[in-house]
Amino acid sequence: MLAFAAGVVGHTKAMRTFMIWREENPGKPDDEGPGVPWILQMAFTLPVFLGGAIWYVNNS
Repeated sequence: MLAFAAGVVGHTKAMRTFMIWREENPGKPDDEGPGVPWILQMAFTLPVFLGGAIWYVNNS
């Protein structure tokens, strides 16, 4: 849950733009809309948090 929250930090304006576009174009695929930079940040943040969690569990 922390990885998801950390992955979207600082991207509220881009998320708002994307969600408005999605509401106006309900049948179109998401990849046709405006860019989604938080996806890339989440893709890097999630493995870091997951790696930390695995390390913590193995060393406890």
